[in-house]
Amino acid sequence: NKIKVKKHKICISIYSISINILFLVTTNMQVVSSSQRCPVPVKHQQTEQDTISPSSSSSSSSSLSEKKKKFIETHPAYGYNNTIDNIRASDFSRLQETIYLDHAGTTLYSDSQLRKAFEDLSSNIYGNPHSQSSCSAKTTEMIDDMRRRILKFCNTSSQNYQVIFTAGCTDSLRKVGEWFPWGPHSYFLYAAQCHNSVLGIREYALDKGANWKSIPEEYLEESAGLYSS
Repeated sequence: NKIKVKKHKICISIYSISINILFLVTTNMQVVSSSQRCPVPVKHQQTEQDTISPSSSSSSSSSLSEKKKKFIETHPAYGYNNTIDNIRASDFSRLQETIYLDHAGTTLYSDSQLRKAFEDLSSNIYGNPHSQSSCSAKTTEMIDDMRRRILKFCNTSSQNYQVIFTAGCTDSLRKVGEWFPWGPHSYFLYAAQCHNSVLGIREYALDKGANWKSIPEEYLEESAGLYSS
């Protein structure tokens, strides 16, 4: 049966939210997060094996540079015409030799975002958005503008969706499970390999008498091929 979908509150924002992080997102329309999950190096007593001579370090760096040069010659489209390397040098110089691969979980904030956020916070007064003061009105205006920009980025409007800021991905999934109007005719389908928090939605569905089924990865790949063709 066709189900008429009414306007529901949908969690389409899974950023880690605090008012400071909201400013970071607002000032530079890049997804940012409030934490860095890089391991902290533990100091230990240096031994001969730990010691790298300047000559060997220089030789290693030169070797890497040559390999990268050859790689770029073979793959000229690498880094969007060197844009990635330029951004890394100008906005993420603190990474130095660190290779950071956790952007899907925690995207690093850039130096330019920090500068813009500091300039904004040091020149404006933002109050509680639920109060009636002029400072609070300014905060409310910024939050509403952020919602509009997110909806525009998703090619939709407030007539169809509402943006709700949550504590994170797990909290967003929990809210979907709690708010969705489950019933005996509802079906909750999920990939066999998925985040544990997605499985948590299944419990909300079962509690309301809904049906569920795990979809094999092979089926999803076949379906994706059909849609792409």
